[in-house]
Amino acid sequence: MKNLSILFIIICLSTISCSPRRAKNLPAAEYLSSLPTPNPSNTSFSLPEIPPTPPRLVLNMKRQACFIGKCPAFSISFYADGSIQYSGEQYVDMIGNYSATVNESELKILLNYAQNINYFDFENVYPVSGKIITDVPLTITYVKIDLEENYVENHHHSPLPLIRFEEHIETLVENLEWKKIQ
Repeated sequence: MKNLSILFIIICLSTISCSPRRAKNLPAAEYLSSLPTPNPSNTSFSLPEIPPTPPRLVLNMKRQACFIGKCPAFSISFYADGSIQYSGEQYVDMIGNYSATVNESELKILLNYAQNINYFDFENVYPVSGKIITDVPLTITYVKIDLEENYVENHHHSPLPLIRFEEHIETLVENLEWKKIQ
């Protein structure tokens, strides 16, 4: 009985709120008279400037320095438009920030390499089990192709295809024409 009375109240309220009599009390569309009339000869109107969308990151590799020794430290980022950003930190030939470009086919070859070694199936941290040795260089890679993405922290004892992939990226970097960024 209680449920029926609640249902009856809800139906009454919805009927009253949708009543056409309430709409009669609303003012007519008087606000339309205050709108300017379109003038095709008026050319002063312009659309707002929309900033360009930055290119999407598709691959990144960062080598971090080891605690003792002269391990190279740098990072490199590849973007979907073929642009590449490089930042050399220490024990590398290029210290500072640089930019370069690759054509679409070179970028596809690099991303296909990642797919062929099943990069998206790699664990996120190597070694998977056991203690991480902190005085070895750390390499962090990240790949994003369409909706798939993965990152891998390679401390040591990682799969050989991952190591070859990292070496391939470094070889590609050595053969590009870099421009120093001020």
